[in-house]
Amino acid sequence: MQSPDADFFDFYRFFDLDQNLSLPALDACGPLRPPSQPPEVSRQRPRNPRSCDFCRRRKTACIIRSAPPCTTCRSRGKECVFTERPRKRRQTEVSDPESDTQLYGPDQPRVLSRAVPGHSQSTASPVLGIVPNLDNHRLISESPPDDADSQHRTHPTRDCPTRDAEHQYPEKSLDRQPTATVFLLGDTGEADPYLLRHPALAAHAGNIAFRQMHRDRSSRSADDAGEQGLDTNRPIVFMVGEHSLYDHYEPRLDATVLDKVREDLDQISDEVGMRLVLLYFKHIYPYFPVLSRSQMVSPAGELTTAVSSLPLALRAALYASAVPFMIYDDYLSTMLDVVPLSTQSLYRMAWTVITHEIHTPHLSTLQACLLLLQRDNVDQFVQWSPFQLSLVAWTVSLAQSLGLSTDCSTWRGIPPWEKRLRRRLWWATYVLDKWTLLTSGIASHIKDEDFDVLALSVADFASDAAGISSRPHDQNPRPGDGDASSAFGHFSHLVWLTTILSDIHASYFTIKASKATAYDFARASSLAEPLQSRLHSWKDSFGRFYTTPQANSEFRTPIDGNISLNLAYSTVKMLLYRAIMRALENWNGTEGVVDSNRQAVRLKAIECCEEIVEVLEQAPPGSWNAFWHKFARSYFAIASAFMMRLLITSVSPDEMNILNRLVHRWRWALRIGGGKAGSQLMSLGLLRLDRTLLNSGIRVP
Repeated sequence: MQSPDADFFDFYRFFDLDQNLSLPALDACGPLRPPSQPPEVSRQRPRNPRSCDFCRRRKTACIIRSAPPCTTCRSRGKECVFTERPRKRRQTEVSDPESDTQLYGPDQPRVLSRAVPGHSQSTASPVLGIVPNLDNHRLISESPPDDADSQHRTHPTRDCPTRDAEHQYPEKSLDRQPTATVFLLGDTGEADPYLLRHPALAAHAGNIAFRQMHRDRSSRSADDAGEQGLDTNRPIVFMVGEHSLYDHYEPRLDATVLDKVREDLDQISDEVGMRLVLLYFKHIYPYFPVLSRSQMVSPAGELTTAVSSLPLALRAALYASAVPFMIYDDYLSTMLDVVPLSTQSLYRMAWTVITHEIHTPHLSTLQACLLLLQRDNVDQFVQWSPFQLSLVAWTVSLAQSLGLSTDCSTWRGIPPWEKRLRRRLWWATYVLDKWTLLTSGIASHIKDEDFDVLALSVADFASDAAGISSRPHDQNPRPGDGDASSAFGHFSHLVWLTTILSDIHASYFTIKASKATAYDFARASSLAEPLQSRLHSWKDSFGRFYTTPQANSEFRTPIDGNISLNLAYSTVKMLLYRAIMRALENWNGTEGVVDSNRQAVRLKAIECCEEIVEVLEQAPPGSWNAFWHKFARSYFAIASAFMMRLLITSVSPDEMNILNRLVHRWRWALRIGGGKAGSQLMSLGLLRLDRTLLNSGIRVP
């Protein structure tokens, strides 16, 4: 029985292996130079052979070795006939207009190959061998890169656009292709990007295309990246596959299930949905900017995108994320007892649709996963479930397949808003991967050597629509009356702190690093010095950005979630001292450890405890009503464990008394801090502390 996917691999038969192919030399820096034409090859454009009716309807290659039937009809048992009239084709186009419209939508531009005197556009190419139809040979290539050498080269315009191609063709989104999905081709994959970067060699089936991205080297040089310079010669090639290509992949939902989700979501009126989306931009975006303001909000603070047009998974996750903030909307707050929205139902809808979209993912699928990972726990005494840890791995893999791990700041041909969004989405994935897994004692899935995305800048938070407010100090901000500095300030500092956390884990807590540092105090101490310096620099920078919000005449209690970064900073410091103290506690007497060094480490650790206690005691009440990242509850649990570890290993009565008082202050701050608003965050840390005190028999005043 013939496999249903057999015709999917027909494009591998485009190369006639019995022929001697004259392949061009592969230039790592420039586009393909066509091979020299043999004398016997006509330089006039011959008439293209016709495709059979079955291949024409399916828009697949009609490959006839010598006589009909073609390979597709033979493999599928179809009659190979030529009764339908062939479509008229413009001489300047290589690709079929109908095929392109189906793949990219009617509003997407197509890259054309213009006839050039002296260069054959015959379908009988010395490079490809016998290829009857060029409909299925499309490489969508952006403008070639700017470099000094390119000014002295003579490139044919047959396959590659001219240098001002970005002015000839409008920018084209990678993601907004409603019937197609894109995947970045890696260097070790079955499709070689170094081969596919040459248009003449990009042979593929009718439902697959390849899009190559070129870089503008003048916009952001490698010097801006410091040690993480970009490899500007590495080819960036995406496979663009129609959704229908993956129809047979499982697991998959029935259409009735998706229709039910859509019907349930449509029960929420557009007015309510619009206000929920605006609540996201007001209360969540400043801390977790995973949506595009440019594409969704106008300068006047109004949505420019109808909520009903949002992808189902993203719409459900977005609504669920904004529901806790309904009380801050004058209209929605009056509906809390009339039309209660269940976050549980909305998150279930989001997850249901994600499992369907995962075969043909878009950026909206990743956005829904990220919002799902930020969901508040129903059980306030449990940090994570195994499913959430698996979802992190799923999300990381999705981000990598969409090409987010490759910096796009210098890419040509995609709109600026999409570049900004892609970079923010990568760093959001990075943050959730590191904090979720490392605070669970599990190794991260993202390694520094596997991505080259540059550090965020304030430009990554700019909006094509001028000035959307993200300032958390402003208690009544419309998403249209501020700038991007606040969102940049919080999120960029969170990313920076997360990179330090990642390096602490790599230095001390991997299996290999643990063997090297757990019993070597000198090594553990020396590794800590540059990390402590980076933490100090972070603290100075954050201090310039953040000031404790003060009550004003209009609002008595400001809402500001930036205090979470203060707690995150103390948590990272505690993890660093946890590693150093491990070496002290494992000391077996063979290595000379000066008592003064031991005492200095413990004093620094106690200072860290005092610091986090003061932050919690002085936290404004409104802080607990702001958006907090899901992993933030680990701050309190880690601090409780760290204080108890210091207490039970006290080296003197004076130190024990100091720690006893600190533990007492910490426990009291956990019990009253934030009232009910903060209980979700602090309950786990308080529970761990109370149980440890009870089981150890230690009494605190």
